[in-house]
Amino acid sequence: MIIKHRAKYISICQNIAFYEINSIKARNRYKKPVIQVRARMMNLVMVSHSKLDRSLSHSVIHSTVVPSPYLWLNKTTVYQHQYSIYQKLSCTVTMKVAANLTFMFNEAGGLLARYKAAKKAGFLAVECAFPYSVPAQDVVSVLRETGLKQVLINSDPGNLEAGELGFAAVPGQEERFKQSLEKSIAYAKALNCHKIHIMSGKTSHDHDEASHLATFESNLRHAVNRLVTEGIIGLIEPINPVSTPGYFLNNYPTAVTLIEKINSPNLRLQLDVFHMQMITGNVSNNIQMLMPLTGHIQVAQAPHRHEPSCPGELDYVYVFRKLRETGYDGYVGAEYKPSTISENSLDWIDRCSLQL
Repeated sequence: MIIKHRAKYISICQNIAFYEINSIKARNRYKKPVIQVRARMMNLVMVSHSKLDRSLSHSVIHSTVVPSPYLWLNKTTVYQHQYSIYQKLSCTVTMKVAANLTFMFNEAGGLLARYKAAKKAGFLAVECAFPYSVPAQDVVSVLRETGLKQVLINSDPGNLEAGELGFAAVPGQEERFKQSLEKSIAYAKALNCHKIHIMSGKTSHDHDEASHLATFESNLRHAVNRLVTEGIIGLIEPINPVSTPGYFLNNYPTAVTLIEKINSPNLRLQLDVFHMQMITGNVSNNIQMLMPLTGHIQVAQAPHRHEPSCPGELDYVYVFRKLRETGYDGYVGAEYKPSTISENSLDWIDRCSLQL
């Protein structure tokens, strides 16, 4: 069957979801269709309200799973309920938190000890910026011992002590970037990690912005071609200039332009709500605009980068409600500097209705 209006499709899905929740009979009858409809809804719920309105007369959505009793909704009902699917879906969206071991559990000691501390605190998943100081096999061993899932690593940054933070946008460093990428891929594969944050590096005073941007795009295209073959998603993340002065990728328009231009499912945005607040603010609208391109989320309170429950500029109960409305159900990286012992900084997880 063909449903000509996106809003009608959303309203139909809403009714199916309601039927599923409130009727055992409907749950049994429509279990498979509801799952399929929800899968198809993931892209729809990311469309902004204005785009959704503009698309009502143009969208043609093919479906073979919507039960016929819901095909005869009148136009008034369709418009009245076209956005309520956001609330229906947000009730079922579950986001899990991954401890960032670069920032958290430093009181436990070195990187391997932090894995064990995260497990003891109840985490099931972790991320870390730079595991490269430890042999990959040692990290693999501690992952097996703890049963933790590695959800993200950063690309090999080069010499951190010399202030290097990657090479992807640094003209003249193309070969170093390719070498660092291969090292990053090798670690990711060993750790069974499917996401790599590709770091742009810092601006070189010897080159103008256009040269940096052209280098970044070229290197990202190379990276995407490699990552596709490995089943890994590359992420790029704008980092605010207060926390990291001189970092090349320090704004969202550049990141969005690159992702849209390269146009690959293996290149997505890493959306750190802390950096977003520090760079541009306008969190509600930016979440709605950027989530269709987003492959991973990180959080911390602004401006001090402590845990989200600390006093600061962001109301994270509200922020997570907005994230749920987009349908995001991936991991949330807890990339913050605890204001206390790491294990005592986790109250925000329950407060924001998240899971470990």
